[in-house]
Amino acid sequence: MRPRDFCLSMALGLIAFGGGSYGAPPPSAPLSLVLQAAPEASVTSVAVSPDGSLVAVDSFDGRVRIHDAKTGALLRAIDAGGGRGVAFAPDGRSLACAGYHMDKLVSTFDVRSGKRLRKLTGHTEIETYAIAFSPDGKWLASAGTDKQILVWELASGRLRHQLTDQPLPVTALTFSPDSATLASGGGDQTVRLWDMTSGHLRRSLEGHCDWVVSLAFAPDGKTIANGSCDWAYHRGRDPSYFTGRDPGCNSQWKLWDAATGQLKRTVTEPGRLLSLALAPDGLALACGIGNDVRWHDLRPETPGRVVTSHDGPVTSVAFSRDGRALISGSHDQTVQRTSLPDGKVDWRLPGHQEQVNSVALSKDGSLI
Repeated sequence: MRPRDFCLSMALGLIAFGGGSYGAPPPSAPLSLVLQAAPEASVTSVAVSPDGSLVAVDSFDGRVRIHDAKTGALLRAIDAGGGRGVAFAPDGRSLACAGYHMDKLVSTFDVRSGKRLRKLTGHTEIETYAIAFSPDGKWLASAGTDKQILVWELASGRLRHQLTDQPLPVTALTFSPDSATLASGGGDQTVRLWDMTSGHLRRSLEGHCDWVVSLAFAPDGKTIANGSCDWAYHRGRDPSYFTGRDPGCNSQWKLWDAATGQLKRTVTEPGRLLSLALAPDGLALACGIGNDVRWHDLRPETPGRVVTSHDGPVTSVAFSRDGRALISGSHDQTVQRTSLPDGKVDWRLPGHQEQVNSVALSKDGSLI
């Protein structure tokens, strides 16, 4: 039995044996199971819902956990087959994941119920690396090991664009704020801008130091930010599991003029950068470098500052809707919300470094 199946069966068993003795709800209130286990593997992606009320956490265990953005309270878990990335639809009612899809289908899920809403066909291999909704809610884009970018019409499920024969797998996707352009980046160290009306390539942005692993448009659509590092070597996994000595890495993030393709700024730092995000006002950039979350003011060309740190490499960062906090996830299997600019940790969701071997229920049934 897999560890997560064991934990789930234990939780069900506790409900079955403890319900009659420890304050079971009346018959009119049916029992419901809410998975309360922390991620069983590295956290790979975090996303904030459009209204700012929820945080979605994806991890290598394949589950997406939905948390209250203010308190960190776990609301529900969805078996979405994730592990590579999670994104909310613009209306906040559904989400989609990149990861391991044994049926080769990309799916959307209802945020409240966890029910699968739609299955989208077209990928020819099981692993997808990137997922993105268009801001107008019309499109969903996905890319993976089969070296193609697929764009579906969400209303019908019809495959609108199939951008095949990419030089190397695409590991990052994002739409422009007006939904007219899809940006992609991957192993060939190039960012490409695709016209969503025709599916044709508009422009290529070249000159990156390594794989492009993260992309973001500024809210006004005039600037594109991207990060690059040696993703091909460690593939987003915890460097502590390397078979030999970690050779280290230098990462880069760049700012580009979206209309002209002109390079506006390059910052190179030691360490691995797996994620970056632009603030809602477009005036700041956050990124994970090694175990640290760094914040950069984009107006003056001054060095960034560390606002918080994890016990393992940071894999994902996202701004709160008001731009006053950062959500970060890490290989240490934790997620935390950090206030800006004082660096205070508002909440931290602990992970388990190893499998859970024992659980116990208090006599009054209130604690586990």
